[in-house]
Amino acid sequence: PVLAKVLMDLDLMRRELGITLAVIAVATIGKVVGAYAGARVLSGQDHWSALAYGSGLNARGALEIIVATIGLSLGILSVEMFSIIVVMAVVTSVMAPVALRFCLARVETHHDESNRLARAAAMDSTFGARLQRILVPVRPDLAAGGTQRVQSVISDRLRRVYGTSTTVLSVPDAATRDQAAATLHRLRPVFGAVDTSYRLVVSDRPIEAILREAEWGFDLMMVGTPTVSPLPSTVFGTVLDDLVRLAPCPTLVVRAASLADDWIPRRIVVPSKGTASSSRALDLALALADEDTRITTCHVLTPTLSGARTDLAQDIAVELEQRARQLGRTVDARSIEATDVELGILTVVREIEADLLILGTNVRSGTRRLHLGPRVENLVGHAPCPVLVLNA
Repeated sequence: PVLAKVLMDLDLMRRELGITLAVIAVATIGKVVGAYAGARVLSGQDHWSALAYGSGLNARGALEIIVATIGLSLGILSVEMFSIIVVMAVVTSVMAPVALRFCLARVETHHDESNRLARAAAMDSTFGARLQRILVPVRPDLAAGGTQRVQSVISDRLRRVYGTSTTVLSVPDAATRDQAAATLHRLRPVFGAVDTSYRLVVSDRPIEAILREAEWGFDLMMVGTPTVSPLPSTVFGTVLDDLVRLAPCPTLVVRAASLADDWIPRRIVVPSKGTASSSRALDLALALADEDTRITTCHVLTPTLSGARTDLAQDIAVELEQRARQLGRTVDARSIEATDVELGILTVVREIEADLLILGTNVRSGTRRLHLGPRVENLVGHAPCPVLVLNA
């Protein structure tokens, strides 16, 4: 009797295994052939691409197991059939990545697709790819002007390129709460409503409140000012200097005075030094540019360094042009000679009538004063166009 029971169990396992293999074969053939035929006939895909579609769609994953569990609980499926469906879902899910690798390795990548993949890889390596949330602190008594126009254009372009969202923040005290609410209401038409939120936080310590807010997952703080500070002890003013100096995330300072309501950056200048900061500034320029935008990079050679750095300037120009080409853009890389670096940059800005100057820098540590470097501070104060200072 024991031997007979063992033989019966083995025969039952053999039949169930045969049924399971048959179910897996039917499910796989049905899904792969159906997807393959659709890809070949309807979209004109090549053999290996169509087979890759079928291989990928053959994976049932957890959904098949959920459906089988519901069927078992309702009494529609037997325990044996439930087991067969679960095994089929697991086996086809394990088969999918192996089959996909096999098929995709034989797919002939077209020129357009190769360019798209290269552009996507280059885009992922840019500074802007890390930007998901932008914080824009504004003064409670702010009157919308050129600075806010530049900020709104930047947030809109970054949203379209990288999918970033923007939070406009006002931190008034109790006495100016209503005024701050009115300011946020006036700014809604400027920044728009798409992926933009407006937040009001009442505090007697605005700097601490803004910095505390920036710690909640923001990737960039964008602050604005119409002018630079006339005092030698500050660059933009006490509040903005402390925000840039103490921010827990990268900062972007926008210096712009009165601008037209339809201002957009058509001609952008980015000084190039071959450093990481200037490379990030170029990334930002490429993100802000559209098909009609002209980006000019300039490397200034002073008389004392012109002979030693000519080759370096050429190498930097080639690198910037290649980086822009990977992102589907073009840049006009210039190397110019001038008695002073700031003078050379301002000459290019005036020559092409630039709409925007983007400077990359790193905040200098040390005293309580914000130190962006004398060249950056000089350019911010004397450029005839709006200026962005990116501290990453």
